[in-house]
Amino acid sequence: MLKNVFIRVLALFVVLIVGALRGEWGSAVFFADESSDGSRIGDAASSFDEVLITPPTESCHCSTLVSLPDGNLFVAWYGGSREGAKDVEIYSSTIDKSGNASPIRSILNRSTLERQTGRYIRKLGNPVIYRQGNRLWLFVVSVSCGGWSGSSLNYAYSDDYGKSWSTFKHLRTNPLFNMGTLVRCPAVPLQDGGFILPAYRELLGKFSVAICFDFEGNMVGRVKIPIEGNRSSIQPCVVPLGTERALSFSRTPNRKIGASESNDGGLSWRALPDLPLDNPDSSVAALKTNQDQLVVVGNPREGRGRLLVWTNDSFEEGRWQERVELENSIGDEFSYPSVCKVGVDYYVSYTYKRRGIKIVNMSRKLDSMDVQDGDLKN
Repeated sequence: MLKNVFIRVLALFVVLIVGALRGEWGSAVFFADESSDGSRIGDAASSFDEVLITPPTESCHCSTLVSLPDGNLFVAWYGGSREGAKDVEIYSSTIDKSGNASPIRSILNRSTLERQTGRYIRKLGNPVIYRQGNRLWLFVVSVSCGGWSGSSLNYAYSDDYGKSWSTFKHLRTNPLFNMGTLVRCPAVPLQDGGFILPAYRELLGKFSVAICFDFEGNMVGRVKIPIEGNRSSIQPCVVPLGTERALSFSRTPNRKIGASESNDGGLSWRALPDLPLDNPDSSVAALKTNQDQLVVVGNPREGRGRLLVWTNDSFEEGRWQERVELENSIGDEFSYPSVCKVGVDYYVSYTYKRRGIKIVNMSRKLDSMDVQDGDLKN
């Protein structure tokens, strides 16, 4: 009898796990046309080449970048004595068109999140900013027990471009334990006003997922984003190519950038061959330019001491070109890029030696530099 009870409990557990991993929302969605999407493109280009923000904390990392309607940039990151320390907070600054950074503002600390969610918080992690019209959404990783595999998500919104924030709420992404979900890359808009947030799981395996939200910010489902060989992958970056098609590029432990494709607005994904770009198991960022050119920013095989920009005029032909070397100082760290559009310009923010956050106008560097090292094919 006990054996039968155990089998039934085990079967129920398996059903819950499968349901937690699938979580499909089932209804048709379509990516917004970025050429007319006001939530991602500012109304005027900025005039600066680069800006270095030097926070007062001993360490800072994992910036997230978004454009505002007036063409300014909003950047957020986490900082403290070290990654994972109890004193880590989420900070932000606004960069105007001349490259002037506003005073650094603390958005969230561990004690505030504990008070607002009613949950014990051991540490804070990756923030992600997404702009939906005139509203900013902020998703923040937190850990209550264990390491990053015990993470969960929290969210709030701002209707005054980051000056004040709503009460943070705990996001339930998994009906079983609701642990192991993290974010790194920004959301992408849908035609109905909702958005898809790339995320990843680090509990019971490491894999990427797409989480769908409606226009009010309510989660309506999630689906797995596989890569070739069904290998482990984290920190997916989704790039819409049209209203139905999108690509996803993920960080993998085998020193390659994993690739996936959706042809139904993000409802389902299939694995593609890895990109022919070596990567030392580090986060990447990507976007599509107004000229339909793909841009990927990340670290090459040498490690986080180099940060490169690759471009591709035709993904089907698989011809990637190393276009710009943003940083090169072996032994230092330039990592975790985040990209966004501002009018006709494209900007990237990234960790600068763990002591600063750097924002660079990629457009000017792409226009001024020749192709490096020839073509790299898929």
